[in-house]
Amino acid sequence: MRIGDDAVTYAELNDAISAYGDVMDRHGMSQDAAFHAGLINCMPGLARIESATERNQVMSEVVAWLSRELGGGDSRRLRAVS
Repeated sequence: MRIGDDAVTYAELNDAISAYGDVMDRHGMSQDAAFHAGLINCMPGLARIESATERNQVMSEVVAWLSRELGGGDSRRLRAVS
């Protein structure tokens, strides 16, 4: 997956989510937090989006795109963010 200059493979994202999952478990936080932390770790450009509204929109599009084959995502396409 690519957003702007950041690119991540599914394997890299999975490794980051798993690593953060261990941290979240130790601190009583959810696996959703691990997903978002892993995603931002792998794609730091997401944290540089200044507008909270725009950042939340991009994160929602990423989630929809990643879950598109799970039946939980919608049919929208991920847009490029520079």
